[in-house]
Amino acid sequence: YSRVAVLDPSSDRALLALAQLALRTGRLEDAQKQLVQVLRLRPDHHECRIELAKLLEKKGLTRQATLHYQRCLQDVPTQGLIDWVGSRLRAIQNPNVSETLTPT
Repeated sequence: YSRVAVLDPSSDRALLALAQLALRTGRLEDAQKQLVQVLRLRPDHHECRIELAKLLEKKGLTRQATLHYQRCLQDVPTQGLIDWVGSRLRAIQNPNVSETLTPT
C-alpha cells in the first residue's frame, strides 16, 4: 500500500489501508496523518472519519472526536450508525461507561 500511496498520493484506499496498518501497530501519529490526508481528498469518507474519531477519542481528544462523530451522523444517518455514534457520544460524556469502539 505504501507503494501505491507514493505512486498515487490521491489513492484514498491506499492511504486508509496504511492508516489502519499504523493503528494496528500502535503508530497513532502516523495513522492520524494518513486519516487526515484521506479526509482532505474525500471529506465524505465516513469510514475514515469514524476511524479518525476513534483514534482521537483514544488519544483523549474528545472534543475533536465528537465533531467527527457528529459529522458522520450528518453525512450517513443510518439507524445503526446513529445508535453506535450515540453510544460513543454518551461514553465521551461519561467516561466511566465502557462501550465498544466498533460500529455495528
